[in-house]
Amino acid sequence: MDTIAARFLLSSNDFERRLRDVRQGQWTWPTPCTEWNVRVLVNHMTRGNLNYVHLAGGGSSAEFLRLRDADALGDDPVGAYIRSVEQRAEAFARPGVLDRLLDYPLGKLPGRQALAVRTKARRRARPRIASSPPPTKHRARRGKSGYSG
Repeated sequence: MDTIAARFLLSSNDFERRLRDVRQGQWTWPTPCTEWNVRVLVNHMTRGNLNYVHLAGGGSSAEFLRLRDADALGDDPVGAYIRSVEQRAEAFARPGVLDRLLDYPLGKLPGRQALAVRTKARRRARPRIASSPPPTKHRARRGKSGYSG
């Protein structure tokens, strides 16, 4: 397996472990990013995976942006996230995808570089969930990226 693909799966597995600890009432808890609650953050990560699947299949940046905020979680947020990771892994495992230029919203990028961007985003998006109380304003201000995890 390519190193960047392996890092993506490792960071995705870490995020999944955290999601499995989210209890029913915690989906509306705030995250360090003040505009998002836990569900919105997980939707962003899930939709991002699905948008990358679309790009890997030859999709456009316009479609990526159009779908960026569409609900991808339905009634099973954890399952939706897991399925999106599996689909992303399958899409980027296809021959040539890592070297193909993708129509990424910020400009054409090789699949390998686009996947590296996605992997970095996943590492930043580790919400404080399950055993932690909702973040206070003090916690929400930590970290330039908006994520303190």
